[in-house]
Amino acid sequence: MNRRTPQLENTLLSGIEEGIPLRTLCRRSGIPRSTVQGWMRDPDFARRMAEARTIGFERIVDEILAIADDSSDDWVAREVGDDSAAGPRRTVMVFNPASVARAKALTDARLRVLACWYPRRAAGPGTGGARRP
Repeated sequence: MNRRTPQLENTLLSGIEEGIPLRTLCRRSGIPRSTVQGWMRDPDFARRMAEARTIGFERIVDEILAIADDSSDDWVAREVGDDSAAGPRRTVMVFNPASVARAKALTDARLRVLACWYPRRAAGPGTGGARRP
């Protein structure tokens, strides 16, 4: 088990601010999640963690908006036609449903995670009503 140090605290808090889940950060640092949860009894650390989570929440929201706004792969060029009766080959733009489905899956997953992490802030239209049990 790692000792609680200012450097370890800052590593965890910086990761939370980046929107990285605590479970992932603990795994990377080789520290049990329950240990960090125990640190939450320290009011100063709990306050700093709450501030980091707010920043992380906003970062994830920004990421969701960036994914939703990115339409760069929604349309792709395809060659159609041939030299027979269909006429010469030409390039047309066609809708790419796989790209749109992927963007939807990415945004939905993030919204559901936010709804579980922050039920009071994230629950609402489009979250699928996800709630922490």
